[in-house]
Amino acid sequence: MIEIVEIKNPFEPNKKERKKVECTNGTLYSYLDPTDKDVYLNGILVLDPVNCFPQDGNQIIVTPHIGKSIKGILGMVAMLALAVYAPVLAAKWLPATASKLAIGLMTGAITMVGGKLINSMLRLNQIGSTSENSQSTSYGWSLPSVQTYEGGVIAETYGECIPTPQLLMCHVETTNTDDQDKNVQYLNLLYCGGWGPVDSISNIRIGTTPIENFTDVQIETRLGENNQEPISFFPTTVLDQSIGLECVENKPLIRTTDTKKAKKLEVTVEFSNGLYKVNDSGDYDKNTAEFQIMYRKTGTTEWKDFGGDDSNHIVKSNGRLSNIVTNVKSIGNSAPLEVWTLVAKKDKDTLSVTGSISGKKKEARYGEHYDNGIISFDLKKREIFMKKEGTITITVQKSTFSLTKATSQAVRRSYQFEMPEAGQYDIKVVGTKLPTTTRATAYMTWSTLSSFIMDSAYSRPGKVLIGLRIKATNQLSGGIPNVNWRQIRNTVHVFDWDTGTYVEKDAKNPIWAAYDMLHNCKRLYNINTNVEEYVVEGVPANNFKQYWDEWKSAAAYADEEVSMISGEKERRFRFDAVMDTTQTRWEAAQKAATSGRATILRHGTQYGIVVDRPSNIVQVFGEGQIVKSSFKGEYSSRDDRARSVEITYNDTDNDYKNTVFMVRSPNYANNLRKNDNTAKLSLFGVTRRSQAYREGMYLMATNERQLQTVTFGTDIGGMVCEYGDVIGINHAVPQFGDASGRIVKAEGNTVVLDKFVVLKPNKNHSIMIRLEDDSIITKQIQAVTEETNTDTITVIGEFSQQELPKRYDPYMLGEANKEVKPFRITKITKNGDNQVTITATEYDAAVYELDYSRYPVIDYAKVEKELSVKDIKLTKIVNTLKDGTVLCDIKVDWVLPISNQCKQVQVYYKRTNEETYTLLNTFSGNETSAVIRSVLTTQNYMVRIICLNDLGIAGPGIEKTIYIAGKETAPAGVKQFIATQDVVNSSILHLQWAPNQEPDIYGYRLYDDTGKELVNYIGSTNYTFFATESKTYTFGIKAINTSGIESETATKVSIQITITEGSIAVPDKVNSASIELTKEGVLIEWTPITNTYIDFYEVRSNSNTGDLQGLIVKSNSIREIIQLKNRKGDLLIYGHNPVKGYGPGLNVSYDFQKLEAPIVTSVNMVKGFALLVSNMPSTANSIRFYIVGSAKTDILNSTGNTITYTGDADIYRVKAVFIDAIGEGVESNELLVTVSATIDPALLDKESLGL
Repeated sequence: MIEIVEIKNPFEPNKKERKKVECTNGTLYSYLDPTDKDVYLNGILVLDPVNCFPQDGNQIIVTPHIGKSIKGILGMVAMLALAVYAPVLAAKWLPATASKLAIGLMTGAITMVGGKLINSMLRLNQIGSTSENSQSTSYGWSLPSVQTYEGGVIAETYGECIPTPQLLMCHVETTNTDDQDKNVQYLNLLYCGGWGPVDSISNIRIGTTPIENFTDVQIETRLGENNQEPISFFPTTVLDQSIGLECVENKPLIRTTDTKKAKKLEVTVEFSNGLYKVNDSGDYDKNTAEFQIMYRKTGTTEWKDFGGDDSNHIVKSNGRLSNIVTNVKSIGNSAPLEVWTLVAKKDKDTLSVTGSISGKKKEARYGEHYDNGIISFDLKKREIFMKKEGTITITVQKSTFSLTKATSQAVRRSYQFEMPEAGQYDIKVVGTKLPTTTRATAYMTWSTLSSFIMDSAYSRPGKVLIGLRIKATNQLSGGIPNVNWRQIRNTVHVFDWDTGTYVEKDAKNPIWAAYDMLHNCKRLYNINTNVEEYVVEGVPANNFKQYWDEWKSAAAYADEEVSMISGEKERRFRFDAVMDTTQTRWEAAQKAATSGRATILRHGTQYGIVVDRPSNIVQVFGEGQIVKSSFKGEYSSRDDRARSVEITYNDTDNDYKNTVFMVRSPNYANNLRKNDNTAKLSLFGVTRRSQAYREGMYLMATNERQLQTVTFGTDIGGMVCEYGDVIGINHAVPQFGDASGRIVKAEGNTVVLDKFVVLKPNKNHSIMIRLEDDSIITKQIQAVTEETNTDTITVIGEFSQQELPKRYDPYMLGEANKEVKPFRITKITKNGDNQVTITATEYDAAVYELDYSRYPVIDYAKVEKELSVKDIKLTKIVNTLKDGTVLCDIKVDWVLPISNQCKQVQVYYKRTNEETYTLLNTFSGNETSAVIRSVLTTQNYMVRIICLNDLGIAGPGIEKTIYIAGKETAPAGVKQFIATQDVVNSSILHLQWAPNQEPDIYGYRLYDDTGKELVNYIGSTNYTFFATESKTYTFGIKAINTSGIESETATKVSIQITITEGSIAVPDKVNSASIELTKEGVLIEWTPITNTYIDFYEVRSNSNTGDLQGLIVKSNSIREIIQLKNRKGDLLIYGHNPVKGYGPGLNVSYDFQKLEAPIVTSVNMVKGFALLVSNMPSTANSIRFYIVGSAKTDILNSTGNTITYTGDADIYRVKAVFIDAIGEGVESNELLVTVSATIDPALLDKESLGL
């Protein structure tokens, strides 16, 4: 049966009709008429109904045909199809016994997963940047390091790169000869450079040193073909186990192989200090070391000699072809100890066999068992990949080994053994005779155990390989050499839908690289048919068919040649990268496409691509096509934008390491006082400095010229534009263009509009019309000689038959080339059943030019001159507080523009000597006043007011200045001013006056009889004046307010005095003083000197009166709080007379003891603790806590007797000291406090109770 679901209205998916019909195995037409309908078979849109044959159990969904907007609504319809089809899928995937709940849950899962794919057909929420699950090891600030761990990502190469080498095998090979100088070791290394094939491998280095500078190096490379030969010196898999243990005589060492597939073993021993005896002449004699090597299969108990249970002979094979010889055995104990040599020739099917003692024997044939009565072995069948020539040696030797030498140089020997079967083995090495005395050395070390896996020759098909065989001398610094190289991949395989065949495309083109990351087609050699075949592991080629033209166009744009600063040309976008991180194909492809300023889009199962490049307007939107009140805009200030870009890319001339340089805006030097607001740009796959520079300038251009973003709603049925398309907008709110609407009538060269428009003289006007077939035409309007208000316009030149507008065709009218403002669509979201919301960013073709600053910025908006306030009025307001404080405000009043375009008012202010304005507030377009509070007096202020329209576009700012003088009213004159002579000391005059009653009185100023200022500021209503001679003194007094204004007229007083003898004298010594320690400091008081006038006292630490050094305080009082550094010392107090100078000083001694140690207790809290001190003295002003943990030390002060501390789980050492006005007191005993990693539930209970 076939189920047919008919949805009458795609926006009401719940209203559907279902029916089931018998399967006829016919085409879609045998079930329904698909004319003017959209038909989905199992959720997939049917594009060719004639060749569609539904099968039994299929589901057919039928919806009305959407027409032009198919791409816009397809995602929603497909989602509906999936929602309908999901229960069918769930029923198929779940077992028959599954419950309805399980089927329901499964349905939800299908809808969610499928929805993620289908949703992208709307081109919504496109991936702007890719995410990675791991850090690239190939790119950084230094060369990549060799990776030795397992489980890494196998990298894929595009273009040229230096990949992170993956170490596959490392084997130390020891050559055995009696000539000690020839007894050397070779380091065999096998590296992988990721997936192949690549076209070349070059510039092999160790670190930064070319491999050619090293001696005795053998190099083999494989480009990653699937039929490549193995590296010759890695014919098998070798696993080296480092042992590094000293062999003590008769004490066995036992180790187990790492692998369970060991078929051959190699034991390497070393005498690092040499092997020798010293004779009486002081020369070296031979010394012999003897040792045993035995084995057992892991899990068994019986140790066996190598060579079998009934033999004390063992054999080993070596050589470039040794892997083709297996099951090597000696025949009984009578077999001589000798070396057999097998030689393979290029054109022969047999190998010659010659013993060093037994001589030449019969030849061995490939693929057969060989037995000459002395030794036997199996010879593998000759394969294509085997080396054609080579030598194999087979050594027959005892299972008890001996080594005799007379040298102090290091001696190394390797012993290889064929195992009876592949498996895991225990190996035992026992030194049976190791003569070591004061005159003999035989220190033996078991250095390495190597296991050989002989199951096949590993060619590692499809992987880039580099094999190195390096002589291990002092040319290597130890460890695994940090090898690196460059590899190049020039092509990828792309299915060309124009020719129907696979073609090779440039792998350095970021578009084709992105295509390959999705498609992943390899051309592989079939070893069975000897024919190369295309194998696809990614997205099928059919999924690129519908949007094939987009891929071709995007790749062609990347290949276009552009001029560099030097005048030379190069291709616009190149992509050189190694993809070595864990990411999906989609993420990787988006990352590559970004290097070509492209975004990949999914349309159901189809893949398209959109490039950010110069484009023409695809569709225009006027007020008739925009949903009412849906138009909104955002506008960014150029002042807030970045003026420079820091670019990081991987320079090919810098070994693809991170390289940084800066580009600045062409307008950078116009205002050097502005902040840079430097942006950061990281370019993946970009290795040319010229391309990185172009990308930086492109970012600067978009940053400076694309400032506006708009959103608006429109009907889905009228859409022909898509994500990434350029559209034109004509609208009254932002004042883009003059008018828009629909055509009433058009004939000849006359057009009747649906509204009246104003045509102005000396202006070139034009009209843009979208025709029925969605094409756009533009016609220039005949000029007028005077301002004309009309609904009928005349265009220059008649309309052709093809371009004649029809009734209701939309139009946009405005100044020539400004009929609409261009925007590029960045987002489309569904908004209701029949509407979508479009988000678009300002489009400016100049951003694609390297020297974009030479292109003028076109102002499309007709911002009216009236978009500015008028008649700014600034008024100073003086406020005197009850405490006498005088504050000044600025009241700002303005008149709004006559037009209704002003939607917001921004008020700024600054002092005229300041660089930048301060924003007071943003007010609604109805406000006409504001107040700037508490400004400074005696300052010039500038106020600026800006009007903004609905889109945030600002009109010209209007400015005005005002001087703030503060309070300008002078205080009243001083009253009751009197002068009296002191009854004891006739040289002292006492001046007194009544206080002024104004609240803002700051103080008083004293003058002499000539108006000369005697005292600038007196804070009280009395003053003591010292008279030096007998005469009449006249004084004037004025009040001063907080604005600095003094009384207009001075109040005067005169007094005639006679100074008696002795009134002016040298001051006496201070009679007595006291000193004590308080929280605030050291309080010192003394008795006043009365024998003469004292204008000030000095408290000093030395006797150098009048000198600043040693002066503690200079005072008019007899009581001061001072600060001391020492707890013990002496002070001197001196009195001073203006005429006679200083009198004798009074010595005051002090000795303040350190405060006692605090008594500290702790209380555990959640993730911390509290510290309490119980004996805080009255003179302590704070407590200092020293809290020392394993990770950090904190020093905390508290004015109270408690403190809380939060920290990580740890054991903390706590000490505390009291602090007084002089310094720290005695330190407390150390307290250990533990913060646990887990939280005591009791503490949580206390927390919840607020305890």
